[in-house]
Order: sequence, then C-alpha cells, then structure tokens
Amino acid sequence: MAIWKRDSQDVEVRCRAVQEAILSSTSSKVLSDEPMSRHTTIGIGGKAALFVEPANLDDLKRIIEIAKANGIQVFILGAGSNVLFRDGGFNGVVVSLTNFASFSKTGVEDGKVYIKAGAGVRLNTLLGWAKDEGLSGFEALAGIPGTVGGALAMNAGTHDGCISDHLVKVSALDFSGKFYEWERNKIEFGYRSAKYPKPAVIVEAEFELLPGDKKEIEQKMEKLIARRKERHPLEYPSLGSIFINPSRTKGGDRISAAILIEECGLKGVRIGGARISPKHANWIVNERNASSKDVERLISLVKDKVRERCGVLLNTEIIIVGDEV
Repeated sequence: MAIWKRDSQDVEVRCRAVQEAILSSTSSKVLSDEPMSRHTTIGIGGKAALFVEPANLDDLKRIIEIAKANGIQVFILGAGSNVLFRDGGFNGVVVSLTNFASFSKTGVEDGKVYIKAGAGVRLNTLLGWAKDEGLSGFEALAGIPGTVGGALAMNAGTHDGCISDHLVKVSALDFSGKFYEWERNKIEFGYRSAKYPKPAVIVEAEFELLPGDKKEIEQKMEKLIARRKERHPLEYPSLGSIFINPSRTKGGDRISAAILIEECGLKGVRIGGARISPKHANWIVNERNASSKDVERLISLVKDKVRERCGVLLNTEIIIVGDEV
C-alpha cells in the first residue's frame, strides 16, 4: 500500500474536479461517497470521497497524476484485510487494483518455474492455481486473506514462511509516474515489513516456484488452513492480527503479542461492538456493528495495559486511515 498526501482546502470541490478528469480521460470505474465498510474484511469504515478501479497501468498513472495536480490524497487498497478506515471517511481517492488480477507462467530455468502475478491477484486464487499446476513454494501463505500487492507491501506470512521467500522482482509505479523494476535484493524485507527503494505502487511481481507433488502441496495447505481455523476467530469480521509480535532483543526472538495481551487479562474484553477475541487475543473482531472508534479504543487499551504490566510497547500491524467523526 502507498499514500501520497498534501494538505489542501476545498477538498470537496477538488475531488469533483478529480472525478470529472478521471472519467473523461480514463476507462476507470469511479464511485463517489463509497462506504469503505464494503471493501474491508472487518466491515468498518466511513465513505471515501472517490473510489476508483483503474482499468490498466496507463489509467493508474493518469489517476495519480490528476489527484496530485489537484492536491488530493491517494490511498492504494488491496483486499482491505489489513486496513481500518475511520468512521469519518477518507477525503481523497481510494484506488483499488482489482483489475490488476492476471497471472501466468513466464518460463522455466534450472528446474525453477517462473510466474508473474498482478498486484490485485487474490492470494487464495494464486495458491489454488499453483496447487493445480503442481508448483510448490506458496503453501505457507495458505489461508491468509489479501492480494499479492498488499502482501508484498508488508511481507505477509506465517511461522512457516512469507511471500518474499520466493520473490524474484517487483514492478512498481512511483508517484511521479515513473516505472521501476526492483530485484529482490534491492528490497529490505523483515518481519511483517518491506522497505522499497522509494514510495511506489506495486503493480506486478515475479516469483520462482519449484515443481512438486500436487497431493503433497494440497495436504500441506489443508493442514495450515485447518490450523488457522482452529486458532483464529474466522467466524467474525476482522483484520487478522492487530499487533506485531515484539522482539526480545534487536533482531532476536519474538514474543507472542497474543500471550502478552492474555497475561493482562484482556482476552474477551469488549468496547461497543468490537471485542478482543476470546479465541485469539491478538485479534479484534467486529461482533455487533462496531465503529472504528470501538476498535481504536481497544487498541489503546491493549497498548497501555501491556506496557504497564509487561514493559513492552506493542506496535500495530494494521494501517489506520481517514478522519474521525
């Protein structure tokens, strides 16, 4: 995900100008006053001034150019599985890369199979295809919601591996409209983090996979998905893990944020319609039409209690976007 922002007045007027320019110069789908609760896995969020689905790379470049010229902020959205939009909405352009959803094999070399996937490809779709093709490497991502672009933006993964493990290179568009291709060694990947050479929108990625046994790949994925269902409250809308597991020392082993939260007696605590899951303490679920404020108050409560009792400062894994009511 990426953000470009500049403070400006008369945002409503500027957004109308942006909408007209996008409609007249691109083939993009444009919605105004779009509820972001429809586009996040937790089902929370006020209205975005504009919600745009560029048809192609040229459209994306043009949309960024128009928004920038009008001083309007841009937010690039993946599957909305790691973003909390505030109830006051977002006075800018939310860009969804849902049309960047193609993927294919590109070649075979030294026993490795190379594939390219657009930023808007859903992980479950890509993993299902790889399994059917007998390609191994993505199994560790089984059950993770999100898109290729969103996953690469934060190096999504599990204890078994992360998306950068089999990455070859990333294609991206920066906010001045310049196109880049970055090899994996040019990107600094860490635990739930990725530092790219410069702020940019990921549009495509190339991966290398290995031929494998379809049945073994399927069994491994099913095992990981079953474990995920057993440990996580998938029956409720959520954003998955809220906090990053903190490290004991710089670059050292990590402590489970869920255990720290549970030690503070916060498992099951509810504020409004949001609740710290009784099943997994690092998940906040939307049980009863929660507001973003409910979720943020729980986040603040957890951070305060864990710091007070355990002496540990928890950092959020999710991104919080938009204005308060």
